Amino acid sequence: MTAEEMVREAIEEELCPDFQYGIDTKLGHLGADSLDTVQLVLWFEDRLHIDVPDEMIDDLKNVGDLIELVRKNGKGYVSDAYEKI
Repeated sequence: MTAEEMVREAIEEELCPDFQYGIDTKLGHLGADSLDTVQLVLWFEDRLHIDVPDEMIDDLKNVGDLIELVRKNGKGYVSDAYEKI
């Protein structure tokens, strides 16, 4: 599973399964408020066995930020073609 696939799965499970979005889509446009963002982070923490500091959660503004979070912290849990190049 790539970082993008993991983020897509999280968004579909936690927010909106049928919403079209891109890497620059703001989490607010997906209907996410601050509590929803925390739920997404908890989803990643559970699956990646990581601990995301609270101050880092405030920096998550769009889908690309979530992908970057997974890429940086998901080593061993996600494969990503961009990291292999």
